[in-house]
Amino acid sequence: MTIRKINILKISLILAVIFLLASCGKKQEEYKHINKISFNQNLSEYNLFKKNMSELIPNEGVIEYKLNATLFTDYALKQRLVKIPLEKKIEISKEETLNFPEGTIIAKTFYYENKSAIKNIIETRLLIKSNKVWNVGVYQWDNEQKDATLIKEGATVNITTTLADNIHKEINYKIPSLADCIMCHKQGNEIVPIGPKLRNLVTPINHDGVTQNQIDYFPDENLLVSASLDSIKPMVDYNKNYSLNDRARSYFDINCSHCHNPNGIANMYNFNLSYTTPFYKTGIMDYSNHITFRMGAKGPVHMPKIGTTVTHKEGYRLIKQYIDSLYNNYNKK
Repeated sequence: MTIRKINILKISLILAVIFLLASCGKKQEEYKHINKISFNQNLSEYNLFKKNMSELIPNEGVIEYKLNATLFTDYALKQRLVKIPLEKKIEISKEETLNFPEGTIIAKTFYYENKSAIKNIIETRLLIKSNKVWNVGVYQWDNEQKDATLIKEGATVNITTTLADNIHKEINYKIPSLADCIMCHKQGNEIVPIGPKLRNLVTPINHDGVTQNQIDYFPDENLLVSASLDSIKPMVDYNKNYSLNDRARSYFDINCSHCHNPNGIANMYNFNLSYTTPFYKTGIMDYSNHITFRMGAKGPVHMPKIGTTVTHKEGYRLIKQYIDSLYNNYNKK
């Protein structure tokens, strides 16, 4: 092992220990009374799904939405739902963020699927907006796949799945604790949704045989106050054939920027991985060796810190290729 790699390892270990110590302290104080509402004990009480819940068919008034760039969570598949109260709408602020109305429920369900399309549903996470703040609830599905029960301290579920390259993978999937969820969703002094950003929702969808922009569909359903999208630069699906820059920056945004930004829990100096941050302000070059080392590492220095237990091979290759290209372009100058 070279001296350079040893130094990177030392720095990463130090940062990981600091991060863990800081997180543990906050769990006892800052997160103890974070929720302002009491969550129902069973997921079924929210009526998000039709009668046979394991089919994951949204109920009337519950809308399934898709993201351009998606969070990696140990190769789990996800269904994303939003339920907006009657007579209320989502508004778009001048900062191009979505302001969800009071009473909104955002649900994300994590599952694995075998070759016969039979689902093994693991968990559903809820964000509920009440009294102008978001509240977090985590539900673990039962073995019979009939319902899910509220948990607070997290859990580990042993999963065997087949990856795209036909390799069988055993995963000790970790359902997050309440404190884990808040660590990722916390921006400054408030909890916010991560995935449904306007720039991550501008994507074509097929609804009842008609293809249209997803954002255009929401006004049609009376769920969104209409607004011009001319200034929006959409994020992209990093698994598809877009430019290397857009793919990598989209990956950073959805997988890393909720912690690595000035208001996130890992707000390191000059390190802001948001898609809209100008490159020279991101710190990507400054932290380039650190990024690739920790994405490919195992144990306490592995990144992302929460929500993954295995290395995202495809994501690692993408970011490694992107950073190599930055060095190649720099060396040509």
